[in-house]
Amino acid sequence: VQATWHRIVPWHVVGELDPATVADWPINRQPLSSGEFTLESWAPNRELVLVRNPRYPGKPALLSRVVFRIVPEEATRLLMLETGEIDLADGVQPAAAARLSARGDLRLVATGGRSIYHLQWNCRNPAFADAGTRRALSLAIDRGRLISALVVGHGRPAVGPIPPALWNHHRGLEAPACDPAEARRLLAEAGWRDADGDGVLDRDGRPLRFEILTRSGDPVREQGVVILRENFAAVGAAVEVRAMESLAGQARAREGLFDAYFGLFNANLYGNPAPYVRSTATSEY
Repeated sequence: VQATWHRIVPWHVVGELDPATVADWPINRQPLSSGEFTLESWAPNRELVLVRNPRYPGKPALLSRVVFRIVPEEATRLLMLETGEIDLADGVQPAAAARLSARGDLRLVATGGRSIYHLQWNCRNPAFADAGTRRALSLAIDRGRLISALVVGHGRPAVGPIPPALWNHHRGLEAPACDPAEARRLLAEAGWRDADGDGVLDRDGRPLRFEILTRSGDPVREQGVVILRENFAAVGAAVEVRAMESLAGQARAREGLFDAYFGLFNANLYGNPAPYVRSTATSEY
């Protein structure tokens, strides 16, 4: 499905402008507003200031002025929050949540997110070509341990590529529970045996040995692959880990040069998972 749409812009402002130079139109830096706020100033990568829109026909905004400050470093953002230099910070990492919650002058609000960590199998690998093997390995994953250890309980097992925060999330689905015994049974059913007694299953002379590709610099992924390796070892699969920096890893993932890929994507607001789950899609890295 191809989505085609565009926001309506006023003719008296853009009618005489060349569509071929839309990236350079003045409206990009001086946007019009029909909402409660309008743009007062914009310092790229530093600050954005909105003020109450006097032409808004509805109920006036409660705030006369809102300032958004761009502070890339999380530690600096949290320090500014704790010292009262800012009133609100979003995207607080789970590791800092407990400390902030313990303060009496701050309120921590948990909201539904759109980020999903996922493990993607490369089905061109003969080991993962059959659904039974993939299902078995999925049952070997201890999602509860991943959530408690990596995001300090601030998460939930995913049941698909559409998170609960979106309108079309299926609330009747449940994530598979960790069941190593059933995983081993399904692997045996799929033809995997430890023929040479080395602790690693094999089938047709090929051991169940594979590599998980992930991104370096993200503690969740770097620590998560360690847990995944332990989970898979418990059912007879041997795993090696390859952590790469963003650009190199992204190129490798797009070329299909991986066995399994532990990644992260942010679901779009339209509730359409096709860009990241269809067969021709490439996940975010």
